[in-house]
Amino acid sequence: IYQSDKMEIWFKQDNTFKQPKACMYLKLYCNDLGFGNQIETYLLLDIWVKLFNESLREMLYLASTAALTVSFSMDSEGPEVYISGFNDSMDKISVELFEKMKEFDPSNMKEYFENVHEKMLRNLKNFYKNQPYEQGVSFQNALMKKGGDNCHPDDEIKALEKIKFQHLLDFHKNWFKTMRSECLVVGNMSDQKTISIGQKIESILGSLREGANPLPKELIPEIRVLSIPPGSTWFYEHPIRSTDPNNKDSNSAIISLFQYDKETPYNRILMAILANYLKEPCFDKLRTDEQLGYIVTGFNAEMRGILNYLIIVQSNVHGPQYLSQRILSFIDSMRSRIKSLTEEEFQKYVESVRVKIAQKDLSIKQEASRYWYEVNTHRYVFDRKEQSLKQLARARKQDLVWLFEEIFYKNRKLLETHVISEDHMEENVLIKSERMQIERNLHQISSPEWFKRRLPLYPDYNSML
Repeated sequence: IYQSDKMEIWFKQDNTFKQPKACMYLKLYCNDLGFGNQIETYLLLDIWVKLFNESLREMLYLASTAALTVSFSMDSEGPEVYISGFNDSMDKISVELFEKMKEFDPSNMKEYFENVHEKMLRNLKNFYKNQPYEQGVSFQNALMKKGGDNCHPDDEIKALEKIKFQHLLDFHKNWFKTMRSECLVVGNMSDQKTISIGQKIESILGSLREGANPLPKELIPEIRVLSIPPGSTWFYEHPIRSTDPNNKDSNSAIISLFQYDKETPYNRILMAILANYLKEPCFDKLRTDEQLGYIVTGFNAEMRGILNYLIIVQSNVHGPQYLSQRILSFIDSMRSRIKSLTEEEFQKYVESVRVKIAQKDLSIKQEASRYWYEVNTHRYVFDRKEQSLKQLARARKQDLVWLFEEIFYKNRKLLETHVISEDHMEENVLIKSERMQIERNLHQISSPEWFKRRLPLYPDYNSML
């Protein structure tokens, strides 16, 4: 409903719940100081957001007493604001929040900076206390995504250790000089009032820093996903680091990511059916029958517009190389089963997906969250639910079989992330040596940066362009 060189506003009138409430989301995009390409800038922004939230403590308390939810957080693309509550309070609270942002001065918060810095550093160093499969998820993101905060935890630690209070003060002066924002409001408000609120916020943001300029869409930092070459398998190994010599983790973990391709409305639905079909057999075979470990799961996942199927196994009996063989064996066992799937059985999986898609929003918050996904990913498919149900109605068993063959055999693009317990190191080395001799297109990754320099990248399908 509103567009300028600094801001875009999306609005959805509440015609369902008919309550005097509203939700607002607002994302701030900025490329100052190399944000999007330098982990130091991301960490400084993270600290800045924590200090700003501390300065808001009294305002947030008063907002909560008025049944308002206000949060100022951040993700890999930048700061995000969320406000929900009674619609007649939205104008005042949203403008007040950004006025506070304009007035914010961290120069007298050195002690709080030290506390935040120490806690962040401690949390990063405690990364290796996480479950092996959780560590694997972080390593996988560092491998598969270029840009944002996707880097190895060790690199984050090194960068954070160098950051001092003066760096934060310099950051504060030079951040938000080049910026644009995108906003969504859902609720019982008029579009005129929504535009009025947005323009007030736009005016405040434009005056945050002297000489501020709008950020063109084409200069918004990208986060791009690596494109794995068809017919190739890559694996990255990371030994478990013991944080307690007297309590070593006996679990290893593997995350097998089968990359497919760019999302389309139909293949997104097919992937959902495929994941639904494989979910139970994956658990039954690898967890119940083979008893490889307590954590076994298979699911589909979208990564910035690219569809993937993943299997995660965490095991205290075998290492990742052995687990890899069992995962591929499981896929082999499903190859004939999926071809012999009856139409009646196929329709059961389709119906299960349909029930999930057709679930109704239970509140304005749920509805706003669903629409914010469309705005935040810049897909703008606001009738996705209706479109998905139409695509589901045309789903055919032969297309599911085709997809299975495409992902797992014809154009297999596989990345395995291995987290290895000391207990499984010897077995792992032996099986790895055998695989390297037998599998022609098997490649070991020496580091995330090494991997990113060798593989092509998909376009950023979450780009605002």
